[in-house]
Amino acid sequence: MKKIILTLLSVAALGTTLSAPLMANAREFRFGDGDHSIGFRDRNSTSYEVFYRRNRREGWQFYGYYNSRFQAEKAAFRLQLKGYRAYVERR
Repeated sequence: MKKIILTLLSVAALGTTLSAPLMANAREFRFGDGDHSIGFRDRNSTSYEVFYRRNRREGWQFYGYYNSRFQAEKAAFRLQLKGYRAYVERR
């Protein structure tokens, strides 16, 4: 009887340990519905990335990258009109 109880406790502890890291950051990854270019970027050229989030508790999410600062600022402005916080980062 002691072996069965010990086995059940070990399996429960192992299951809890293995599932804890998966539940810590368990949320789906969402892409923004912005203008995404499909393919490879030329890393030598200047590009701008737009990031957004709803509030301070959420992490920044990638929205898209643009070849000009004007296009990136325009995308960030559209996100701000929808209620998001957005910023543009030069790459």
